[in-house]
Amino acid sequence: MSYNETVNYPNKLLKIEVRDQLKQLSIEDSERLNNKINDAIDKILRDETGSFMEFPETIENKIDPSIRNQVVSHLTGIEVRVLTSILVLCQIAESDNDIVHNKKNNSVTFSFDRLRFNALMGLDSKTASSKHRKIVFDALIELDKKKFIVPCRNGDIRFPRLVNIDKTNVNNKKITVTVDESFIVLQDKESTYFELPSNINKKLREISTGRPNVGVELFIKCLYQAKHCSKDNTVEYSYGRLIEIMRLENHLKKRNHSRIRKTIDKAFLTAKKFNLIASFKEGRTRFSEVKYIITFK
Repeated sequence: MSYNETVNYPNKLLKIEVRDQLKQLSIEDSERLNNKINDAIDKILRDETGSFMEFPETIENKIDPSIRNQVVSHLTGIEVRVLTSILVLCQIAESDNDIVHNKKNNSVTFSFDRLRFNALMGLDSKTASSKHRKIVFDALIELDKKKFIVPCRNGDIRFPRLVNIDKTNVNNKKITVTVDESFIVLQDKESTYFELPSNINKKLREISTGRPNVGVELFIKCLYQAKHCSKDNTVEYSYGRLIEIMRLENHLKKRNHSRIRKTIDKAFLTAKKFNLIASFKEGRTRFSEVKYIITFK
């Protein structure tokens, strides 16, 4: 696949990344769903392989603090890049007809070359150090340990690993993974996906140096989604909504607004360097909350 091409990114996968996946479910009002979450937490506590769970903020806040650190693991910036790379690899495998559909659990299995994975993570095969190659590989392994809450069409919820690595050949040049149905794009329904550059990680690595910031990574994806859906080439985000999609709630709890502001400023600077937005300006919502009016390129 050429780096000039785009990849179709599922809206349902982005919702999981920004912890927005359960807003359509009345989970607080459902004893059955709450019981399922408690059962899932108990399984993690009994799991000796060291698995964790990513929770939406409203659910995470309800978990007993004495066990929260044992079961909760937050998505990192580099793991967001891994999800993007796996999605691209999944669609490459699908276009090459080199993919196995598992109807029992609506997942798909495919293999990919580690060199290609590294390239999609933004690493140059000639100049990337062994340290950087190890960092991206470790992020893939860590993602394999994480379960996520995924809504079902019938109003129920599942607790899958989005990426499940075949451990029998993990040290080989080729890696085999099984990915959740959240990676599958319904090609005949454009409203279920948005277009993302397949070389987005390479561009982010060039523009935003240092450790990937999860908030910046997700903001860029959300902008591409918003641009895909926009009818007038603009989008508005309130200050509170940016905190949600950039996962800055912990800073808000600590009233660390300067840290929030720095992250938001970095996100907008990255978007400008990405040539994704032409401009943005601050305004006020009707309830006087700060909002950002963004005009796309």
